[in-house]
Amino acid sequence: MACNNKKQQHIENHDARAAARGNTRTSGAPARRPRTQATPRTNGRTASAIRDNSTARPNNGPHLTQPTMDDLDDLHALFADPRTWWNCPNHRHTSIAQTRSMLEQWITDWQQDHIGYWILRDDRGRFLGTGGVRRCGDAMDMRYAVPPHLWHRKYGSYLASNGIEAAKLYNPTIPVFVTSLARNITSCLIAERLGFVVVRRDFDLTADAASRRIYANRAVYQQDIDDYMRLSQRPGRMA
Repeated sequence: MACNNKKQQHIENHDARAAARGNTRTSGAPARRPRTQATPRTNGRTASAIRDNSTARPNNGPHLTQPTMDDLDDLHALFADPRTWWNCPNHRHTSIAQTRSMLEQWITDWQQDHIGYWILRDDRGRFLGTGGVRRCGDAMDMRYAVPPHLWHRKYGSYLASNGIEAAKLYNPTIPVFVTSLARNITSCLIAERLGFVVVRRDFDLTADAASRRIYANRAVYQQDIDDYMRLSQRPGRMA
């Protein structure tokens, strides 16, 4: 345990030094996208196909579905659990109204964008988690959350990998971002194993100024990062 604590402290110190140096963009990346660059749009209907075309399936046959109000109680139990927010206690949901507002926005995302966060359940209907990708302007915001008693069973990886595939089906030209505190080693490892790279290091003032990493699945412009950081704070965010 002492070794793990030293490793975690080393990671946070490294990110803190990088942030202090102003390391907020990919090496050599231009600050803004070329004015002539256009971002193609798709209708997004193919994104839902990922629910039936998953390949890496953990035990118990999990499946992905669009969220409905029937998922409210399970989502609230997840986001109100202090263990879920061990790394940022200020984000814990303190009322079911807070969770309901988030869920309503998720449902709206699917209606407007034809893509959004999923609900993950097994064949018996047991709630296994939530996650996937959500439109964030000309980018995707990937998130995943799993009930604490189901941690380390690859459900987070399952949600993340399917989210990447859905983003490719929806619009392969736009980047996918992931935000994680450096001390959340599992979340960082999931992103890195999927090929994401750190494009910005800073501090999360809502989590006691903890060191934070912003990952992307490709090279991005500073403008992309700035737009993502601004739009990812809109209502319905999972964090």
